Amino acid sequence: MHWKKYLILLPPFILIVVLLEIYLPSGVTQYAIGIVLLFWAVYYTWIYVEKKRKKDNHDKSISEGIKNK
Repeated sequence: MHWKKYLILLPPFILIVVLLEIYLPSGVTQYAIGIVLLFWAVYYTWIYVEKKRKKDNHDKSISEGIKNK
């Protein structure tokens, strides 16, 4: 688990969920759970993008190394 990313994302999402639970009308407070799903989507997207960038940079450095030989 990427604890740093998790801890960066968690406080704003918790705040949003609490505010929605407080301010949404009582009949629609269950929709605040969608924010939890959004949290996990953002978290895993961030991890995916970071891994892809590392792989692309690694592949790019390897191909540049081959060109320089």
